[in-house]
Amino acid sequence: MVAHSTGAILAAALSIDRPDLTGQILIGLPSYPDEATARTEIGHLSLMARLTATANPLARTMCRVRPLAVALAPLVARDLPARIARDGARHTWHSYHGTLERVVVQHRVAADLLAAQIDTLLLHGADDRTAPCAGVEQLEALARKAGAPVHLRIVEGDHHLAVRRAEVAGAAIVERLRR
Repeated sequence: MVAHSTGAILAAALSIDRPDLTGQILIGLPSYPDEATARTEIGHLSLMARLTATANPLARTMCRVRPLAVALAPLVARDLPARIARDGARHTWHSYHGTLERVVVQHRVAADLLAAQIDTLLLHGADDRTAPCAGVEQLEALARKAGAPVHLRIVEGDHHLAVRRAEVAGAAIVERLRR
């Protein structure tokens, strides 16, 4: 299984119920030791992320201007393909806040990796501001200490490795499939 960012958190949780799964690659996995750290780190990302992480009513209002955000997204995130930038702005308050709160802020992925005991590669960009390396470094240390088969590979790049460094993500997938 290969997943990115919030999807990587969900994949780790799903892997517990997949005894047939032999491995997973989690790219840009947001991993925080506690809720306070998660809210602080998320707050550094953007105004919208900070407002959402603190459940500020202004965030709900900002979600109502989603059509404008979808149109402007390619201009703001110029380093992403326009289609991907637009998709990032397509959300409702309930989906954005609910996912951020329940999956990214409240959920601790370490428990999932320890329970699943599946060969896991954490592929992470050295310059990832969305999911800082410190979190996955702590996660790998914890998992390895507990005997879980979790390995961290930090490469040049940021949070969008699958898009901006597709050759790195592709090589990791091919390497795992050859095993």
